[in-house]
Amino acid sequence: MGKSLIKGQFSDLMKIGTPAYIHSHQSYLHMISKDLSFYEHYMREAMKRPNDPVWKLKNIVMVVLASLHLVVE
Repeated sequence: MGKSLIKGQFSDLMKIGTPAYIHSHQSYLHMISKDLSFYEHYMREAMKRPNDPVWKLKNIVMVVLASLHLVVE
């Protein structure tokens, strides 16, 4: 593996398998529930001004930023 790294052959490293429990101790459903925890709040805010596309975009971006904040913990 070390020789492959020195030669710049990274494709061999992509073939190494790892068990799923190494990557995260939380299930996929648990991670999605965290990602969408602020969704309802910001979508309600976005619908308060249905004719303002900037307001809608701002609230949709806030959903994404809020979910990133939870992932960093």
